[in-house]
Amino acid sequence: MKKIIKPQLGTVRYNLKESKETLKQSRKESPISLWFSYGKRQRLRYSIGISVGYADWDFERQRVRRNRSLIINSATVNRYLDKLQNELIRDHSELVLEGKEVNNEVLRSILDRLTNRNIESEVKVIQDDFFVFADEFIEEKRGSIENVTLLLYKQSLKKLKLFSDSTTSIDFTSFTRPILNDFKRFLEVEQGFKLNTISKHFKSIKTIVLEGKRRGLIGDVDFRLFSIPTEEPTKIYLSENEICKMKDLDLSNDKTMELARDIFLVGCYTGQRISDYNRLSGIDIVEKDGVHFFEILQKKSGVKVNCPITQELKEIMHRYNNQPPPKLSDQKINKYLKLIGRRLDMNEDVLCHDTKGGVKRTYIRPKWEMLESHTARRSFCTNMYLKGMSIQDIMHFSGHKTEKEFLKYIRITSDERTRHILRQRFFNV
Repeated sequence: MKKIIKPQLGTVRYNLKESKETLKQSRKESPISLWFSYGKRQRLRYSIGISVGYADWDFERQRVRRNRSLIINSATVNRYLDKLQNELIRDHSELVLEGKEVNNEVLRSILDRLTNRNIESEVKVIQDDFFVFADEFIEEKRGSIENVTLLLYKQSLKKLKLFSDSTTSIDFTSFTRPILNDFKRFLEVEQGFKLNTISKHFKSIKTIVLEGKRRGLIGDVDFRLFSIPTEEPTKIYLSENEICKMKDLDLSNDKTMELARDIFLVGCYTGQRISDYNRLSGIDIVEKDGVHFFEILQKKSGVKVNCPITQELKEIMHRYNNQPPPKLSDQKINKYLKLIGRRLDMNEDVLCHDTKGGVKRTYIRPKWEMLESHTARRSFCTNMYLKGMSIQDIMHFSGHKTEKEFLKYIRITSDERTRHILRQRFFNV
């Protein structure tokens, strides 16, 4: 009978050299010690070269505090402690399996090899670096926020770093009216950003600064300074006739373009965001009272909606073995939508208004050039509104929580609104 030899596992604990009570009173830093227990009553204590204070150390978890710690790169230090623990246990286990002698001298040599870089000086230097703190904060958010939000945080921080390198050095004390005004002008003039883009960057940086203040790294800040007014962007919708022409367009000679079109049409017929309509699968299909629906838990809002699978959707799904179209990157969808719009001669002039580089602009763009994935959701809401469906019922399918947010999606002219009102028979005409 074959046997499996299990290695003798050691136990690692981290604690501070000074007692908890002493540190609480003295406010001094104390070296972190690694204690390794192995064999019978065999123990090794090893100073790993990092010192922390009482307020920075979680005595229960035996790690640097991540939220209230003044050590900015606490996540990095904790990953280092994890790595040290795992590699020491692994090396010890290998020695045991190989039948080699294990003693404190051997283990100390292993730890000397594993700790060949001094983290202590890195921690002390990093305590005053805003950008290292911001990078750590963004990394901690990975997995708990949408990738698009994570990307925006990184882009905003990159612009602030560019401003810091070229104009005014940024640290934890920099978030004052003069410096933030200079940063706004930098984004306007040097980067040539639109007002709404600037507002997004300020909102992202505000989130990071708020976290810095919560951790005690940043003093009093007037957060009203981060509020940049936005303007209603010029957006389009596709009429039912335009959607029908797009659906009937033969794209069988270009399967990727056809897929991009079909995914977009799913959005037009369900009213969902691309983060929802571009990830549907057969598991999302349910049947209720003989009618098939897409049962969707919206990724952004957490709202659960049921979208009926219309005849148009069934026609699209027929191309994919009666399943929703497979996923395609947002970038490719937006790229192909513009090509499709040109092929369909969507050349209607659209009058656009915005503020770019601090200057208000009015200009013309062809409609095809403004086609994007989110046009689908606007088209659904607008077309259902024009057909006479109540706002509350449209919101039932779109998942909007407030009428204020929903009304931003109704993209109709004054004449279209007038005709819509007349159809409600409020006037005897």
